[in-house]
Amino acid sequence: VAGSAGILVDARGSTTPSWYDGVMISGNQVTTVDRTGIATASDWWCRTSVKCTSNGPTWTPFRNVVIQNNTVTDTGGDGVVVENADGALVQYNTVTKAAQRNPGNNAGMWPWNSDNTIFQFNEVSETRRYTVTGAGV
Repeated sequence: VAGSAGILVDARGSTTPSWYDGVMISGNQVTTVDRTGIATASDWWCRTSVKCTSNGPTWTPFRNVVIQNNTVTDTGGDGVVVENADGALVQYNTVTKAAQRNPGNNAGMWPWNSDNTIFQFNEVSETRRYTVTGAGV
């Protein structure tokens, strides 16, 4: 996901642990992007629970991330992805027609490498399911 989204909040680097605290993504319309609609990402993702075996930057999660009241339509890949966060809240979002052009593993909304994330009161529809991967909603 890093580097490819309609809205992307990304912590980069490998020498000083880096993260964001207090991210609010609210009230946006994201339409026709060829990868992800809304995402967080970080170079600071490495921990054994996601099978990181390198000496990469140790997991340093974002804090207080809120993604709410957004509309995402027609994405090539994922609609909303929360990566590398602890305690994120994703609510009152609508995703329509996610995963329209990418045959990889995609979903309307999902967390990856995140702890204590709450998804509530969201709507996802018309996510394309590729039979090769079985991914979809």
